[in-house]
Amino acid sequence: LTVGALFKSANKRWIRHKLTGMWKRAIKVAALSEVLSRGRSGLDPAEAMLAGLLHDVGIIPIVLLCDKKFGEPTHHKPLDEAIALLSPHLTGWILKQWHLSEAISTVPYQIQDLKRSHEGNADYTDVIQVALLHTWRGKDHPFGNVAWHQVPAFEKLGLTPEESINAIKESHKEIKEVMTILKG
Repeated sequence: LTVGALFKSANKRWIRHKLTGMWKRAIKVAALSEVLSRGRSGLDPAEAMLAGLLHDVGIIPIVLLCDKKFGEPTHHKPLDEAIALLSPHLTGWILKQWHLSEAISTVPYQIQDLKRSHEGNADYTDVIQVALLHTWRGKDHPFGNVAWHQVPAFEKLGLTPEESINAIKESHKEIKEVMTILKG
């Protein structure tokens, strides 16, 4: 809820609009992550939800710094490109400063690598990757048109892409409830 307040605290309309959209996506990723992590060995659904909620928190200081230094951009594409480049690093640093576990603080660095493979059970990066794929499915975003069957995170979670879709459909009501709670 505190992080949500950060996203909503902007006093300029363009900043509030940009951060509100990002916060809504973070809430959706968090709710999907909670559902996708259930029953997975070594994963705590509450931790998965936290990782989903915070996976892009570095966007806040980037947008605020942009406004402070340059004001409202006339074109948002350069800002979006800067966010895509800088946010994973800044987010990871912030999560480390907040003393979150390495399992959560490394997620922002790792989620962009959809071919990522690792030993052992599924981890929070796997969960967040799959949640992001669901969030961006069919949208104009690099994650929007990915061939899901080529993403190892599904296999790590013990799900086919189709099974993940069904799991989310079956949990639709619970996902909406979690999203409502997180919206505050």
